[in-house]
Amino acid sequence: MISSIALKSSRKNEIKSLATKLLDLNDKIEKTNEFLLLPGQDTLVKFIEKIEYLGETSGVKLEIDSIEVTPNSEESLAKKYEELNLKLNASGSFKQMFHFASLIENLPYHVNIEEVDLKWNLEGEEEEKKSVWRGDFTFKVSKLI
Repeated sequence: MISSIALKSSRKNEIKSLATKLLDLNDKIEKTNEFLLLPGQDTLVKFIEKIEYLGETSGVKLEIDSIEVTPNSEESLAKKYEELNLKLNASGSFKQMFHFASLIENLPYHVNIEEVDLKWNLEGEEEEKKSVWRGDFTFKVSKLI
C-alpha cells in the first residue's frame, strides 16, 4: 500500500515536471517563431511594406528587383519553413546606404544577407556633380509554411 502511494506520488511529480517543461518549451517555440515570417499573403505584403519603409527611413531610393520562394527541400519541410530570396536595388549617399543595410540586418526576423554590391559614381551636371552610391542587396528571410 505504501509503495503504491509512493509510486503514484512519484508519477504525479513526473507529470508536473513534464508539464512545466512543455510550457517552457512552448514559450521558446513562440519566441523562435517571432523571428520567422508567418504564412500567408498578408504577412508577405506587410514585410515588403516594411522593407519599403526602411528605404524611406534611411533616405535611399529603393527598388525591389525580385522576390522568390526557394523550392521546399526535405529539411525545410521537416522544419516547416521556407526561404524568401529578395533582391533590392538602392541608391543614395554612402551614409544612407550603410544605414539601410544596418536596418535590414536588424529586422526582427531571421535575415541572412547573402550579398551586398556597392558602387560609387559621380552624377549630375559638371558644376553640381554629387557622389551617389548604388547598391544591390541580396538576402534571405525564413518564412513559416
